[in-house]
Amino acid sequence: MLFTRKNREEPKNKGENRIGLNILKDCGYVQGLCQLLSTDPVNGIVGDEEDIKRRQKNFGRHKIRMPTIDSFMTLAARQFEDPTVILLIWGATIYLIISCFSTN
Repeated sequence: MLFTRKNREEPKNKGENRIGLNILKDCGYVQGLCQLLSTDPVNGIVGDEEDIKRRQKNFGRHKIRMPTIDSFMTLAARQFEDPTVILLIWGATIYLIISCFSTN
């Protein structure tokens, strides 16, 4: 909630509260938040290997998960969920059957 745009903006109406601003106010805005996170507001995390290992243990490693890629069969099967595609398949099937029995 702290980082959503709506909660970061200054309220337009007098008396309106923003959750993110209330959280920042409670912890002391930027300086208080940086002090709670044991970080420097200009340089970020300033620490030795021990400090970085402690942070990784407490907060987890920072890594971006690779997106999963669906197989071709999964993508092909998803195409048949669309009602328009189903209607076109039925129409093509009926047209094929009629064309097989025509005398032209």
